[in-house]
Amino acid sequence: MPFDAVDWVACKTDGYGKVTIGRTKDSPDHKYLADPSMPETEVIVGVRAYEVEIGTLAGERLRTCTRRFGADFTDDENPVAVLDVLVRKTRAFPMSSVHAMLAEPVQKHLDVMQSKDLREQLKTMARVAREHGIETCAAALEDTLAATGATAPSDVEVTAARISCAGRRVPDDGAGKLIMYDDLMRRKVAGNG
Repeated sequence: MPFDAVDWVACKTDGYGKVTIGRTKDSPDHKYLADPSMPETEVIVGVRAYEVEIGTLAGERLRTCTRRFGADFTDDENPVAVLDVLVRKTRAFPMSSVHAMLAEPVQKHLDVMQSKDLREQLKTMARVAREHGIETCAAALEDTLAATGATAPSDVEVTAARISCAGRRVPDDGAGKLIMYDDLMRRKVAGNG
């Protein structure tokens, strides 16, 4: 069994559920997301050569992040990492940085979802953000909601793929045939199925 060279320290998360390590006069601050639903909470942080492991005082592992180095301040704002945490902690979604990235109609739509439905929506968002980027994910949610009045996972994924390929506006020159998918989604809503 290899020797695990790790420095374990107790830290308190900030108001956003992040821990800061590297606070010395010669070293910049590096912030890592522990859990957005755990503001101002004591956690245990294991600092290894190339990774940072964050866990609760009870021993539950929250996240393992790639350790960052350098002379500049860094902040863990990877939206996919935030989404992965939010899938487990849906109640933290309204306070998250991902929530703030979304258009107001999408925020309102997601804010009224039951926890189970929101969890599935967050899983879809994480998949779409991984594949197409968070900006495309946010645009796909907005466009799908505007077109159908809902954010069905399959519709969001198709819309994100369309945005990635053709942009948000499909050309009117007849070259963009993906408009038929938008019409199909509208008919699906009108016919309820």
